[in-house]
Amino acid sequence: VHQFEEMIESHLEETYTAVAKLIPDEALIDIFLYKNDYHNIKVLIKEEISKISGKKLLVRGGTIPVEELADLAVKRFVEDVELVRNLRTGKAGRE
Repeated sequence: VHQFEEMIESHLEETYTAVAKLIPDEALIDIFLYKNDYHNIKVLIKEEISKISGKKLLVRGGTIPVEELADLAVKRFVEDVELVRNLRTGKAGRE
């Protein structure tokens, strides 16, 4: 099953690339890719909250590469934790 999913994912990426070459306005294609970004963001948030790996659920073919999105999510989570910690200790806004 895993190889089958990888094959489909690979063909989907090739299809998006081929369509991108035909349509000059990238924004028109991005509309169809946002759903993948949104899905991956949800997976990453749930992964962080539940502490259960969601790597198998991430999909390629969004406007932001999965690896980059994961890095952004981790950085954002760390920043949010620091903000909450500072709010609790009364240090927020004092730098």
